[in-house]
Amino acid sequence: VSQSRYGDLNSEALKMGSTTEELLTTFRALLGPGLAAKMTIQEIIKLTSTGVAAVKSLGLGPEQLVQELRDLVQGGIRPASSTLATALGLKDSDIEKAKQSSEGLYNFLMKRLSGFQVAAEYQKGHGMG
Repeated sequence: VSQSRYGDLNSEALKMGSTTEELLTTFRALLGPGLAAKMTIQEIIKLTSTGVAAVKSLGLGPEQLVQELRDLVQGGIRPASSTLATALGLKDSDIEKAKQSSEGLYNFLMKRLSGFQVAAEYQKGHGMG
């Protein structure tokens, strides 16, 4: 990961109350599937940041970050292991439809995750994160 990307991940970590390591590991795992879904690097960074905050807000541990978010980007959603996708009411067919839509997968997922993003930023800004 280049210095500028690392800096972007670090600033997202500070903003969302995550660790740079959590974001870096998750970003690396989402990079291939994200690019395949026609996302930009900057979109993958933002999705990583928001997604990590969402997974953590559900009380899931850091070991589940990659699995949960990869399911959202590439599919393979299973109720037993895809807690975030299940909480958002998403199925593989929704992911495929979003990839084919004019809106794109990134915009689709960010709309679904917007509540988690607002909550994470609020908690961080009010000393709760």
